Amino acid sequence: MDEPHHCSCSKTFEGRTTGQLEAVLMELLNTKGRGSAEDGKGLYFPVKKHIEQGQGHEGGIFSIEAPLHISNVQVLDPDNGHVRSGMNIWKMEARVSRGLAASGAIIPRPEILKERRKPRPSFVASLGDDPISEWILTEGKATQITRISPIGGGCINQANRYVTDSGSFFVKTNRHDKVEMRVPSCSLSLTMKAVITIGPSMFEGEALGLNAMYATQSIRVPKPYKVGPLPTGGSYIIMEFIEFGSSRGNQSVLGRKLAEMHKTAKSSKGFGFNVDNTIGSTPQINNWCSDWLEFFADYRLGYQLKLALDQYRDSTIYEKGQKLAKNLQPLFEGVVIEPCLLHGDLWSGNISTDSNGDPVILDPACYYGHNEAEFGMSWCAGFGGSFYSSYFEVMPKQPGFERRRDLYMLYHYLNHYNLFGSGYRSSALSIIEDYLRMLKVMIIRGKDKGETGLIKRVIRSQNRVIVEGKNLVKKHIKQGQGHEGGIFSIEAPLHVSNVQVLDPVTGKPCKTGYKYLEDGTKVRVSRGLAASGAVIPRPEILKERRKPRPSFVGPKDTPVELVLEKTYDAKAGIGMPDL
Repeated sequence: MDEPHHCSCSKTFEGRTTGQLEAVLMELLNTKGRGSAEDGKGLYFPVKKHIEQGQGHEGGIFSIEAPLHISNVQVLDPDNGHVRSGMNIWKMEARVSRGLAASGAIIPRPEILKERRKPRPSFVASLGDDPISEWILTEGKATQITRISPIGGGCINQANRYVTDSGSFFVKTNRHDKVEMRVPSCSLSLTMKAVITIGPSMFEGEALGLNAMYATQSIRVPKPYKVGPLPTGGSYIIMEFIEFGSSRGNQSVLGRKLAEMHKTAKSSKGFGFNVDNTIGSTPQINNWCSDWLEFFADYRLGYQLKLALDQYRDSTIYEKGQKLAKNLQPLFEGVVIEPCLLHGDLWSGNISTDSNGDPVILDPACYYGHNEAEFGMSWCAGFGGSFYSSYFEVMPKQPGFERRRDLYMLYHYLNHYNLFGSGYRSSALSIIEDYLRMLKVMIIRGKDKGETGLIKRVIRSQNRVIVEGKNLVKKHIKQGQGHEGGIFSIEAPLHVSNVQVLDPVTGKPCKTGYKYLEDGTKVRVSRGLAASGAVIPRPEILKERRKPRPSFVGPKDTPVELVLEKTYDAKAGIGMPDL
């Protein structure tokens, strides 16, 4: 007799098969089985199993059928009843008996050998238990779901493409309805161990954001159709399925369309959003606020800093970050801030193109805020020069844009620190410390001589600055609506000649000079006997105009081509007209 074919898998059968095919037990090589087919009533001899009493069943010792390796079973010849061998019974398409005593007859293939481990879902029979399929087959205008295929949905949600006879739908589900984490209270002064619902509220916030962006008809986003809870826990969102293109698309077009969305969608309520949402899995508070600096300091930086303090006990980054959050005003002098609709989480993973090559943005964390905050994730978005050029053609670049860029990156670095750990701490702390150095000065004359502080405000018309906690004077204030009266200590302005910037290396007051870097960038450096010569980040607030220069050309303006005309060659030492 030929040796039986061995396979690496195991199968479990319930009862005996019907028809001509019958699986039996064989004692192969005297050791493989524990008897013959006639010894057992099932496919394997009963084994004893102790089962404790539970709800719905009794306890005791029961005989159950244990699994057999497929090498220990053989089929019977349908004509003579003999055992056939030498054949892979699991892989052959048309099976016939083989061997010395075999008849060569066709052996019908038992369906159990080729069935799926899990039966395909029955979409019509259980619509009540499947709200996704129910919506697709009713309001979605489909009559049949032909395929469900998984799509990468990130580390929080699962994503699937539902293919139907009326088109495809994109569906995200979240089986974890709630997650427990420590978050600040709404007052930002207390901490609580809270259970955050990241299911329905997460998808509701996403749907509202997608609808708001979709309504601008500027840049393409998937249209949301339905949000709801799952019967087994968790939630789902059904939206338009967009067939993505093969390339990242044109950066210039992306910049222009994004700017058009910012320009089109403004809020009369101020800064915030109609609901709180999430940035990753971190709650994002969107309470309405009329002042952008207050909103950003409290609900963006302040919230993340409090999370870091509670989660990691990181008092260093918390205290320094809070100091920065309270002194943002100098970074925004002369800037007009309007509440624009923001995507909120614009990085390369949330940017794509459709089959026509037009840009598509996904997975938003929308709110109304300063348009520059949209570039907070630019460190992993890959925006190039053509992107920014096209963007600023629609939304003019405001003074100090480069100086505020890291401030908006800070929010996302802090969020990554809270989500993914200490790998992002150094980047966040470095940004905070750079801004604190940029804003810090030493008073060199007056009653507070020798003390340092942060610049809170610059009064250009008077060439004066207000330094936090310095040059305090008493002021009598009458009681009025919304405030009490009394004698208060306030910070009086200091003339700029009475303060000096600090050397970033030595920490001592210094004079400043200028030099050009290898790439031609003009930078400030420390000068003086005790100066290190290090580059000093220049606070643009000291040199910016209150109003941007007019972009139009007037009758008395020198033509641009004459301004750009080269009239002197420094290396050759010659000029016009010999040049």
